[in-house]
Amino acid sequence: MKKFFTMLVIILAIAHFSSAQTNTFPPTGNAAGIGTTTPSSYSHSGTNKFLELYNTNTDANSQSHIILSTGATTNIGSIGSITWAVPNTSGTQKFAALLISRLESSAASSITSNLAFSTSNAGTLAERMRITSDGSLAIGTTTPLAKVDIKGTTSDLNAYAFVVHNSSSLSMLSIRNDGRVDFPMGAVNMMGAVNMNTGPISLPGNSLWNAAGNLGIGLTNPNNALEVVGNIVTRNTTSTTVNSVSINAGNTNTPGSANVNRLRIGGNDAYTGYFTIQGPSNIDYLTIYGGNVGIGTTTPDQKLTVNGFIHSKGVYVTTTIPVADYVFEKKYRLPKLSEVKAYIDKNHHLSEVPAASEIEKNGINLGEMNMTLLKKVEELTLYLIEKDKQIESLQKQVNQLAKKIKK
Repeated sequence: MKKFFTMLVIILAIAHFSSAQTNTFPPTGNAAGIGTTTPSSYSHSGTNKFLELYNTNTDANSQSHIILSTGATTNIGSIGSITWAVPNTSGTQKFAALLISRLESSAASSITSNLAFSTSNAGTLAERMRITSDGSLAIGTTTPLAKVDIKGTTSDLNAYAFVVHNSSSLSMLSIRNDGRVDFPMGAVNMMGAVNMNTGPISLPGNSLWNAAGNLGIGLTNPNNALEVVGNIVTRNTTSTTVNSVSINAGNTNTPGSANVNRLRIGGNDAYTGYFTIQGPSNIDYLTIYGGNVGIGTTTPDQKLTVNGFIHSKGVYVTTTIPVADYVFEKKYRLPKLSEVKAYIDKNHHLSEVPAASEIEKNGINLGEMNMTLLKKVEELTLYLIEKDKQIESLQKQVNQLAKKIKK
């Protein structure tokens, strides 16, 4: 019996010794092993240190794990970390990077934690990215507002907070700090695009870009390429107070080209309230400026200014000038023909009619001219009636003299 117990002790000691030898932590050397006495390594430049965890079991799901644990139950505390460090000139360790898990809350049955990633920049170690307890990814912030929250590192609104490149390093998607989303390509003859094969894109302000390519602003059911409910305001690139809209038609985007027609509303500061329809070679066909309409001119000085001929079946003119029928009233003083002759001899034109030089300089007011000509025609009619009376009286006298001669 005594021999049996002695043998059992020897077997247990051998088993314990054999089990202990599956780990190796040599005082010198470059490798340590847990579960193996010959830890693996791989070719890498420099002199390196290795730690291998080897599970000798061969059954399914046999794995190796590194567990960092703590007995602390205080909230907002570190559970453990993996740290990368290098010595500085004074020989002390200086952190290069840090991966750390922190407790957000702790209860008897469950805990809430996050995982933070920190890097060193110019000697300052700071958190750069965090995965929160609910699985949200925060970059540049520790309090994400969505599943992915990226906070820019600069106050420059034109700087990009998020960029996606293709294999040729061309930007495919860019999000600026001011919220603008760009789809540039950076290559000639290539344009950015949004793939909407799987459905529409919802936009702020009750707007939508549907899979058919129709854009609705202020509505979510656009049936045309662009539908807007509300006002449209555009501005030029030099002023925040001058609005400008330009619509080109043709096979080029260059205004003024020989094969481009253009509709333009607004312009520079000198053309506020400017509307023009242009034809090829940037020729203005019609202009509305300052409430005046110009055809063949960009500087209309009246409600309608035409630089050219007008072909019309009729023109109606409304005038505030009195119609010349007052000439036929008894109290009207008809100028004597001698007075008319004297005025013509002196001025070389009828009274109340503009001189040729004035007409050449200022043009003719058709309303005024027609009323003046009507007045002259009515005066001329009165002159003819008077002369007819005189002729009739003379004819009677002639007839009477003729009778006397015959006798």
